[in-house]
Amino acid sequence: DHLWAKRYDYSTEDLFQAQDKLCANVVVELDTAIATGEPMQIGLGSDSAEATRHLQYSLIHLFRYDREGLAIGQRSGDAAIAADPNYLAALSSTASARVIRAMCGWATDPETLIDEARALRARAADIDPDYPLGFLAEGFIDLACGDYDAAVETCGRAADRDPSLAALRHVYARTLIAVGRYDEAYREARTAISLQPSTLGIFLASLGISCLLAGRVGDAVLVLMKFRELMPQSAYLHPLAAAALVADGQNDAAR
Repeated sequence: DHLWAKRYDYSTEDLFQAQDKLCANVVVELDTAIATGEPMQIGLGSDSAEATRHLQYSLIHLFRYDREGLAIGQRSGDAAIAADPNYLAALSSTASARVIRAMCGWATDPETLIDEARALRARAADIDPDYPLGFLAEGFIDLACGDYDAAVETCGRAADRDPSLAALRHVYARTLIAVGRYDEAYREARTAISLQPSTLGIFLASLGISCLLAGRVGDAVLVLMKFRELMPQSAYLHPLAAAALVADGQNDAAR
């Protein structure tokens, strides 16, 4: 599908807001298109063209990393699974989408989402226990359930097995942050970005958080403000950008 041929339905009551949303969507879609090399290498495609199309649409919205995007991404991922029940990439990414929605408080019944994510992860493991994105989903589940040591072990083992998978290194950084290993998290976040130079904005989140907590305040300001610029719709990290500015003595900018 051609990006520019798509229809975008927004209210004209606030043209500037509509413009911002449209630009954000286009940036995410372009980033996703540029980054398809990695997902294709780990089995993004399905024998079902319908399933592949649904998953591609799902990933575009998941990478927005906001309430609406994750909800749409989950529904599209479920549609991909309906079209191909053994679609490993869809099973794993849709499990991760459920966990992220639960962790961010973007769901009315987070416990049900976690249970559904576990079931999807189990289905993926039955098909291929060594599938890289399956470990990513498992790490997210452990993280959401507060089993931080298990999350670190899962992601670390998977990173050793497939060190070239940027998304996994990003999640590994998040698990290391959870156990207070900030310098290691910083290195993993840097590695994720170096592996995927056309990085999606969300990769900057792990780097910014690890910089802030490791005392790299100047770097944290630069990274988190860049994240805010690239992903203005992901407001959940904006308070961290403000905290970094305060730590750097930029109180007026933080306001």
